[in-house]
Amino acid sequence: MEDADIQPLKKVTVQAIDMDWLFQEHNIEAFIGILSERTFHQHLTLKPIKIFIELLWQKIQKRIICYVLVPYLMYLFGMYKLTGICLMNFIEYHSELKAIAEKYEHSAVPTDKEAEIEILI
Repeated sequence: MEDADIQPLKKVTVQAIDMDWLFQEHNIEAFIGILSERTFHQHLTLKPIKIFIELLWQKIQKRIICYVLVPYLMYLFGMYKLTGICLMNFIEYHSELKAIAEKYEHSAVPTDKEAEIEILI
């Protein structure tokens, strides 16, 4: 063998995580419940928890998008449209009242309806 054929050794790190217990009975639901109830999120920085979340994310990403994000965006769009319609109606109503008030502002004796309009404005 020549010295040119010899390559330096590369270091490889192998880790094994024993998570068999998660997939027995309802342990996975309990584990997710425990993770979600914690107020301090320091446990989410642990390597085994990160791996677990990455594996879960691949499976539930589409569900979250379809069942959480899309309905929220539809709700947000609906509220946007409803708010715009209500605001437009208010602006139109207010401008009509203002036009009526200006029209009757120059009359000498206000009628009962004109007095009501002045009160509303």
